[in-house]
Amino acid sequence: MRLSLNPSPAAALLVPPMQLGFTNSKPQYLCRCLRVTEGEVREAVAVSNAETVRGVTQACGAGGGCMACHRHIKRVLAEQQAQIAAEANCPASLGFA
Repeated sequence: MRLSLNPSPAAALLVPPMQLGFTNSKPQYLCRCLRVTEGEVREAVAVSNAETVRGVTQACGAGGGCMACHRHIKRVLAEQQAQIAAEANCPASLGFA
């Protein structure tokens, strides 16, 4: 089998669109009922210091509909809390911040 440096057009279909520089123009909603994106949820958590799904719902509305997104909101909250804990354990005076 001979390997080519020039991939065939069919091989290009195997490359994920993000690696080709394409982005999906449609927003990816974390909360579809209220059309709130994950970025909006992260921003609301950071600004309002929300620690619960209810706090996120009060801050940006996400989670106030059918509740299917609650597990995703909990994941975002856990990630944000882990990041805060990691930053607290990494003193800036050591140059790791």
